[in-house]
Amino acid sequence: MASGGVPAKTTAGRMRRAPAFRRRAFSLIEVVIALGIVAFVLTALLATFPAGLDAESASRHESRATQFASLVFGMLQSAPFRDIPFFGERLDLSQPNLNAGGPGAAATVVELFGCVSPVGEVELRKTSDSDADYRICLRFTPQLRAGRVEASDVSVAITPRSQPGQTFHFTTVIGNFGS
Repeated sequence: MASGGVPAKTTAGRMRRAPAFRRRAFSLIEVVIALGIVAFVLTALLATFPAGLDAESASRHESRATQFASLVFGMLQSAPFRDIPFFGERLDLSQPNLNAGGPGAAATVVELFGCVSPVGEVELRKTSDSDADYRICLRFTPQLRAGRVEASDVSVAITPRSQPGQTFHFTTVIGNFGS
């Protein structure tokens, strides 16, 4: 028996070179354990994808809700406090019972619907369409100071149609300055 590449005699009398090292294959147990580890790691890695998709969806809805709230607040702040043109109606932020179901109501509630175009532009609508992506509830409550309405607390609740359990709330105060 020869080692290190030294020629050795065979039984037939021919010379053959002995291997410099002995090749050894993986056993079946080693292969099964390696595949188990790979499967475990891949399963753990793939389990993070749904959480990432949920986070992306929540972030997208929050971003859209912020756009809608900014649009609504901008419309309300750009007009006189007592005479705001709003989808064919006139809103008076000093009157709490305009659309809330009669005199004595605590706040005015206006329902709007938001749509997002394929290129990401947001649009508000007064009526619900089948393509409305968001339900927007505008609520305002006049604040009396010294017997006079000087401001209204305005809140906007925005609910994505695809996730009815998730609602985004925004609040601001719009003042009756200069009226």
